[in-house]
Amino acid sequence: MFLHPLILWALPLAALPVIIYYLMRFRSLRVDWGATYVLELALARLKRRLYLDQIILLALRVLACAGLVVAFARPVARAASRRLSGGGVHRVVILDVSYSLLADAGGRTLWEEQIELLAQLLATWGRGERWSLVLAAEAPEWLVQDAAMTSTDHALAILAAVRPRECAANLPRALDEAVRRTQGQPLELYLFSDRQATNWTPTAAFHPAGPLNRFLWVAPAAVSDRNLAITRLQPRFDRPLAGHPCGVAVSVRNFGAEPVADARVELQLDGAHLARESLSLLPGQEAVLTFNPAFADAGDHYLTARVENDVLAYDNLAHAGIEVADTIRLAVCRDPARTGKFDGAAPFLDVFARALAADDDAGPGLAALELREINLEEAGSTSTAAADVIIVDGGTQVSQRAAAELQRALDAGRTVLFSVDDQADLAAWNRHFPAPDLLPVGLARREQRPLGGTAPLLLLGRPRPS
Repeated sequence: MFLHPLILWALPLAALPVIIYYLMRFRSLRVDWGATYVLELALARLKRRLYLDQIILLALRVLACAGLVVAFARPVARAASRRLSGGGVHRVVILDVSYSLLADAGGRTLWEEQIELLAQLLATWGRGERWSLVLAAEAPEWLVQDAAMTSTDHALAILAAVRPRECAANLPRALDEAVRRTQGQPLELYLFSDRQATNWTPTAAFHPAGPLNRFLWVAPAAVSDRNLAITRLQPRFDRPLAGHPCGVAVSVRNFGAEPVADARVELQLDGAHLARESLSLLPGQEAVLTFNPAFADAGDHYLTARVENDVLAYDNLAHAGIEVADTIRLAVCRDPARTGKFDGAAPFLDVFARALAADDDAGPGLAALELREINLEEAGSTSTAAADVIIVDGGTQVSQRAAAELQRALDAGRTVLFSVDDQADLAAWNRHFPAPDLLPVGLARREQRPLGGTAPLLLLGRPRPS
């Protein structure tokens, strides 16, 4: 077997010495004279030796030319070929492609440093050497598997198409996969990764099945081992009231290898500073900061949470849009056949309106109240979508359509209040509002226990969709 069999097409060139010999050999002129017979007898013995010498010389020249061609074709014995593909040293490169490789390394990213170091390693390998390239992401990906090295340029062209991904590197799984695929061959492992071990998914211990000739971990050096990330920015309400506090939860995780003390997290509104908090985190720890800002102006705004002075800028920001309202939109669902006041909802509405209009030392009432009446049997989803709070009056004739409408309102993050009065049909409510989808529990009996002058209220809330 040959590593470069195409070069064997040059073997006919080995006949050049023979061709040159016949083109350049001396052509003698025969002249008969008296002693010709005597000379022919003497030369007959010499010709046989001269011909033998010339044949041997030509054979050596032909063999020399053929040997050069075969040498350039790089012959490999079958046993050696089997060692190259199965039992020879197999070089496996495990390349970390996690997001932390975009960290600053002094004017360059860790990824650029890592690729440069890997290119230097590949340049030391000769043609025909067996190698593999495994991308360590959430699951190992074999980009090159048990291939012969053709050229450094070809290997670098493969690397040029690889980019870091927004994922965590499962390095133990990649190591186990590399050993399993090599099937006990003598192995050289080259691990290119940073030291962000806190986001490695743990697996079983790494135990190579075959002989491990070499194991090298190449870790490019970052400016700092500190790496914090904003993992979540969640306002408590999609539509907070202007001038009133709204809780904003900001989750921060330490992906670095060292503890971080007094890290500062800034909250911005429309790009302007709003608040700032500090926290300390151990490696791999995640904590939640709660801000309680008050938004002065109604309208659409965007929030930004930012970690200050961090080595990896790509995960230091998170954004969320909010709609700040100056009016509470309240919708009351009731049967249009009923007349007079809202029997079940009236006491609650009275307390609600007085609370909104109340003045104290801190300022005026909560907000303006926008009240409307809707019929779930006729209205589409737009009627509940335009309300912040939906009150279901106790005498409302519930149905499957009404239940579906309220379910859509809850899925959209609205608040639903069930005001149960003596006109409520408990059997119909349990049938159309099954627990725990709408009602938290089934209604068994009705009890009139006023509290503070209000009718009993059943409050149902569901976490907003993320």
